[in-house]
Amino acid sequence: MDKFRFVDLFCGGGGSITGCIDALNAAGVKYEGRGYNHWDIAIKTIQMNYPEIIPDFARACAPIESVIPDEIFADDPQRIDVIWASPSCTHHSIAKGGKPRSNQLRSQPEYLLPYIRLTKCRRLYVENVSELESWGPLLDKDTKIKGKLYKAGTPDPREAGKFFDLWIREIKASGYKVDLAYMNSADYGAATSRERLIIQAVRKSAGEKIIWPEPSHSQYSDLFGYKPWRSAAEIIDWSIPGKSIFGRKKPLCENTIRRIEAGIKKYWGAWAEPFLIVLRGTSDDQLDYSAIPLSSPLPTITTSCAHVALIRPFLTRYNGGDNRNHDVNSPVPCIDTSNRYGLIQPLFIPQHGGGTVKPVSVPLSTIATTGSIGIVEGRILVMPDGQRYKMDITHRMLTTKELAAATGFPRDYRFAGDDTAMKKQIGNAVCPSITSALYKAFLAA
Repeated sequence: MDKFRFVDLFCGGGGSITGCIDALNAAGVKYEGRGYNHWDIAIKTIQMNYPEIIPDFARACAPIESVIPDEIFADDPQRIDVIWASPSCTHHSIAKGGKPRSNQLRSQPEYLLPYIRLTKCRRLYVENVSELESWGPLLDKDTKIKGKLYKAGTPDPREAGKFFDLWIREIKASGYKVDLAYMNSADYGAATSRERLIIQAVRKSAGEKIIWPEPSHSQYSDLFGYKPWRSAAEIIDWSIPGKSIFGRKKPLCENTIRRIEAGIKKYWGAWAEPFLIVLRGTSDDQLDYSAIPLSSPLPTITTSCAHVALIRPFLTRYNGGDNRNHDVNSPVPCIDTSNRYGLIQPLFIPQHGGGTVKPVSVPLSTIATTGSIGIVEGRILVMPDGQRYKMDITHRMLTTKELAAATGFPRDYRFAGDDTAMKKQIGNAVCPSITSALYKAFLAA
């Protein structure tokens, strides 16, 4: 029996390859595959984890347009079961804002057409941001349209989707049936709610159907018996300490303080639940929605991976002692029957302008440029021996391991490059659970 053949284009750090191999191994299917990417560090990562996919580093580390599709495999080279492609999404994504885009990067989906025309690929999967559907021409100069000014180099709203529709027509004209769907990674077992557009094309002559997998998880755990979404708390390494947001040599910026404030107001309540802060965007709407509870998956992880910070409350014994910090998720240290219990709630006091103590249920006062906001006792818990506890707030960025775990990479997965390069690979990666679900559905059909 012939081995299952797959080709992964724009393969990055190997998220889609990981999901593919997971599905093939689960089905007991032997395979041979190849991955291509122009970034040498990403190819090194795949080679470290799947050397059989990158037998020739020089050939694999190349722009996909320089690869001859019907020469990838030595024998019967036109026989390919699946081609997976994740073209660059940054110049389609709304996260790009109003910045000029690159037509060359936006046109990467066009490079896939020779792969389906020169081979007899049974099935093509293309993964990208939802904005790919609006792919169209860019403005060559600043233009006012319906009273709004659009800058040169940004998409022309009057022709949104023009190139996308043409591209889909080209795929169909190459002998394929095409369908598309939006898939949320959290619905398939990842601890991140990254949602992506998946385009699936099936070669008509193969006589197969387009198949979409059933979700395994749901935001609403009682829906059709699905498992609940995995929480961000599952992937956080709670043994890593954060740094107090107070008393820093370099105070946190005003927008970060505002995000923390929004999270406190939204999620803490009486028991001060931990929450995550998303350090991305500075508009009022983005600030208001930048905090998410730990019971939810991580939001989409971007290429910098530097936009998710952990805000974690804990109890601090401030009258001395070796073990001074206690997690709010753990029991309070032993209290005998003579104790009186107090509600642990953080309170803020401005250290300028004669401000007064305010509970977290109200907004912070005006934040000066010095960032001079301190925390005070508020309601405290007094122990029989006089020990007293106050609330603190610590802040740290999520680590590479935590981000990789949220995306769905195996614990033993290794990344090449420094911390910045590793986070870029994770942010670029397809969640393996999405790829695995699609391949499993295909293999089971």
